[in-house]
Amino acid sequence: MVKEEEVIDIASRSATLLKSIQSIGAGNQVDFFNEAYITRELKRCKECIEANKIIEFVSDNNKYLLDKNHNSFLHSDYHLGNIILTDKKELVVVDIEKYEYGSFYRDVLINETYNREISSVYARTFLREYSSKPDFDWMSYNVHMAFYFARFILWSKRKRGVIIDEKRINKFFSEHCVNPKKMPDWVE
Repeated sequence: MVKEEEVIDIASRSATLLKSIQSIGAGNQVDFFNEAYITRELKRCKECIEANKIIEFVSDNNKYLLDKNHNSFLHSDYHLGNIILTDKKELVVVDIEKYEYGSFYRDVLINETYNREISSVYARTFLREYSSKPDFDWMSYNVHMAFYFARFILWSKRKRGVIIDEKRINKFFSEHCVNPKKMPDWVE
């Protein structure tokens, strides 16, 4: 059994490590998550009635935040399953073949999405530590989260027939879209 202090330490170091990974120069690399892709995905998400209020939040005045290119190097699959703790208590990142370039919020939300269910202590600590980055903005984070959540609903229904209930959508909406300029309640 891992102690809570150890989880907090690993989460804090994991956030620092991701900041280091993202500081690798991106140069003139292109962000493939471009305007056409975002527009196409938002149109597809409109098909999902359950997600419409989330899509309206993203589309109505906030879509530009998805395009905001911080030109970071992205791991693109950064979560606990791809972080190894060595015998010497060092963190090592693996599975980097999905790397790309673009907005650092994508790595952050992948980490939060995968790890929140595994360890809320890890997810909260990671996000608090990472959000101390000078150019971190809660509005941009929440818009990215809302966009990916709506895409997840659509993908789940098409690929797996998963039904995401109204209660879960409402909870997500209140956490990320009601007060989008602040840290989500679950982190506080």
